[in-house]
Amino acid sequence: MGEVNSTLLASFVGRNDIQTAIRSISDRVGISTKEIEIFLVEGGTEYIVVYNVAADKANLKFDAIWKDTIALHRKKETNTLFSLNALNSLISSKIGKVNTKYKIDWTEYTNRLLILRRKRLVILNIEKVEIIV
Repeated sequence: MGEVNSTLLASFVGRNDIQTAIRSISDRVGISTKEIEIFLVEGGTEYIVVYNVAADKANLKFDAIWKDTIALHRKKETNTLFSLNALNSLISSKIGKVNTKYKIDWTEYTNRLLILRRKRLVILNIEKVEIIV
């Protein structure tokens, strides 16, 4: 059996909404809560709820799943989550331009989230947590 195409999504959720968000995401994309990973963002007031959406549901409007939802990519070896725009910004900050052949030392970004906020690269520490729903 071949691998199913999917898109990795991340929803940013405040501490008070985490239980509701997990249930809502599970229902809206048709996955078990066991298929959802939760990361606490440095500072402790925000969580990232990470999950794969099957290709046939990937065209859903992200905000219809949960407000503040974006597509991400992952380097499993280092537990690094990143958006493509953030990756391009990181490369540009290192060598002055975007170059898809530039090799990132992912160990520098172990347990980190790389995203753009207000068009600026933000690198945040993340910690996987278990939350019982």
